Amino acid sequence: MDNRSLNEARYQASATATEEGIYVMGGYDNNRGSTLTTVEFRSSVTKTWMLLKPMKNARYKFNSCVIGDKVYVIGGNRDPANIEEYDPETKEWKIIETIQGKNIISLATVAISI
Repeated sequence: MDNRSLNEARYQASATATEEGIYVMGGYDNNRGSTLTTVEFRSSVTKTWMLLKPMKNARYKFNSCVIGDKVYVIGGNRDPANIEEYDPETKEWKIIETIQGKNIISLATVAISI
C-alpha cells in the first residue's frame, strides 16, 4: 500500500469505506479558511486518490456512511439540515432530505443492514 497524500489538505472531514475504496469528504482547509465541498476517493484497485464531483453543500464536523451501494452525509456546519446521497454508478450527489428547523450535529453514524 502506498502512502500518497490526498489531493487537498483538510481536517474535520468525514471518511467512509466500501469494498471498492475509501471516500474522504468535506472538511476544513485552514490555509484558505474555508469549508470544503470536495470529495476524494482512494481506489482499492489502483491505490491512487482521485477527485470526485463535490458535494452540494460545504461541510465539516459531519458524518457519513454507506448503505447499499450509496454514500450518505449528514450534519455539519454549513447546511446541517440536508442529507446528501452519492451514487457511485452515476457519479452524482443529490439532496435526498431536508429536515426543516433542525440543526443536526452528528457525533456518530451507524449503518445497519437488516
